[in-house]
Amino acid sequence: VPVPVPVPVRAPVREPVPAPAPAPQKPRASTVPHIPVRPALALAQEHSMAQQGGHPHAARSGRLNDAPGPPPPETKRLNGAAKEATPRIIVATGCLPIQINTEKKKIDYAEGGVARALRELEGVVELVGYVSCRPQDRGWISEELAKIKWHPVYLSKEDGDTYYEDFSNNLLYSVFHYMPLPMASADNMQDAFECYERANRAVARVVRSLWEPGDLVWVHDYPLLLLPAMLKKLAPSMRVGYFLHIPFPSSEIYRILPVRSELLNGVLGADLIGFQIHEYARHFASSCVRVLGVHASDDRVV
Repeated sequence: VPVPVPVPVRAPVREPVPAPAPAPQKPRASTVPHIPVRPALALAQEHSMAQQGGHPHAARSGRLNDAPGPPPPETKRLNGAAKEATPRIIVATGCLPIQINTEKKKIDYAEGGVARALRELEGVVELVGYVSCRPQDRGWISEELAKIKWHPVYLSKEDGDTYYEDFSNNLLYSVFHYMPLPMASADNMQDAFECYERANRAVARVVRSLWEPGDLVWVHDYPLLLLPAMLKKLAPSMRVGYFLHIPFPSSEIYRILPVRSELLNGVLGADLIGFQIHEYARHFASSCVRVLGVHASDDRVV
């Protein structure tokens, strides 16, 4: 007897029902005013916009300040025609990139990219920094540097060595690069910091003597961590930017410095703070929270 073969029956295919799209959520408005810590290159861009009549945003990192911005550049009249004075950029660095030949009374300029770029910006950028030399050589050195609008800051040999070699290049450089704190630096920490403070104050006096309303001051690197706050005390309307050219360590490492609060407050005097990468900005913000007790996020300090 033949056995019937069952015919397979296919179940009807049901198309998947698309899930309803989630309703868009409105971003929650922050109740705390934040101010960004942006790359320091934005300072030069804002400076250029201001010269062209633009209106760049006035961002302020560090402590909030409701003081009005700097007045517009002065307008001078030459031969009956009005001419607007060109704002300058005053760059402050820990040490001028030069080598001094006292026998030939000659100055050799560094061949690095930054030094060459600054020399090519004559009339726009004025450079201020420490110079190590003998007291009897200061006259001709100042005359030579004045030709390219570089302004030396002179210190005694003891203060200069302690400021630049011991505290800056030995102690700060080591901590910021996660190296053990040198014992010699730890033993003489307070004396070395006082020399460091005197050197920053000497640079601040020279910058203040050059600054005019509308000028932009750009402070560079770890030898001048105290300078931004000092400049703000001398001229509250001064626009100050700061850029750090080395890593900023994590808060756990940074907190081993006995003068940690003084250094942070010095940097927070700047209107704009720049770091090489986002991680260093996050470390700085975290140190401000843990050391100073301020509010901060990855890129903002209040």
